[in-house]
Amino acid sequence: MVEDNPGVVMPGMVGALAHGDRGMTELEVMERLNKVFAGLFRRDDLVLQPATTAADVPGWDSFKQIEIVVAVEEHFQVKLRTREIVRLRNIGDLVALIAGNPQAS
Repeated sequence: MVEDNPGVVMPGMVGALAHGDRGMTELEVMERLNKVFAGLFRRDDLVLQPATTAADVPGWDSFKQIEIVVAVEEHFQVKLRTREIVRLRNIGDLVALIAGNPQAS
């Protein structure tokens, strides 16, 4: 099981790291992002993958993008910079950005 072995890299993820290395593992971030997105889109069946993009999720438009950024900042207690946001290509990039932030909680 991946949770029991933090050195295991999930397909499509950029290296799940143990607590203490960078705060949160990418697996933990992904699990919490799924809950954030389920609430924002009001869909319990929404399951994010690292390759998921706005084009894959009905209703993810520019207005929803703003809601996502605000919800992520509040949920993970981080501040995302505009230059970081515009570089995001998919959910995997967002996960890596959050996991790499030592302030994320």
